[in-house]
Amino acid sequence: MADTKRGEKKHEESGMPEAVSKEGKICVRICGREKGLEVYEKVNFVRVISKRYNLLIMADYLPIIGEIEGSVFFRTADQEYRKEHIKGYFMHKNNEFSLMLKSVDAPKETTEEKNE
Repeated sequence: MADTKRGEKKHEESGMPEAVSKEGKICVRICGREKGLEVYEKVNFVRVISKRYNLLIMADYLPIIGEIEGSVFFRTADQEYRKEHIKGYFMHKNNEFSLMLKSVDAPKETTEEKNE
């Protein structure tokens, strides 16, 4: 009897159309020296682009920890966010993506920007 309830619960969570929503399940927390703690809720996905890897992290993704030297991009139902030229460490666990910034490099100037 317990097996039936467990199986029904899994079916309800994964197979029902009402379980699919536009609101994300991920909470993004970014901690840095300049802006302190930034929290973004209802994020759909997080993309991490670094020297060594290119990751797409979605809700219920496996726990992961790593070092980043590159950029992070994430999207909610309403808005997109991009953090570029960053160095730091990240961890994703239980639908919470945490990023601790070691430094944020200013983007390099192009020749067109210097002339203006």
